[in-house]
Amino acid sequence: MYGPVYNPDTQVWEGRSNKQIKQLHGKGSITQFVKGARLEWAGHAWRADNSIVKKVLVNNLNRKRPRGRPKQRWLDTVKRDMKKLRPDWN
Repeated sequence: MYGPVYNPDTQVWEGRSNKQIKQLHGKGSITQFVKGARLEWAGHAWRADNSIVKKVLVNNLNRKRPRGRPKQRWLDTVKRDMKKLRPDWN
């Protein structure tokens, strides 16, 4: 669909740049879409009272974390996205 295009001047098939594809497609970047969807779902889960999803998000498991670099948690990613979106948010 967005593959190479034949250039009649040079008589060569040329690839399109990311900028050209974005203009043709007319959509935002995929990373912005994923961040938006993640924040929407986080809001949905946060408002869902008495659900297992909220209990898992809110409650901390009292376990020791393994040695080394901590695994990135979903909630940490949501917090980072919110900080980028609204720096005054805590």
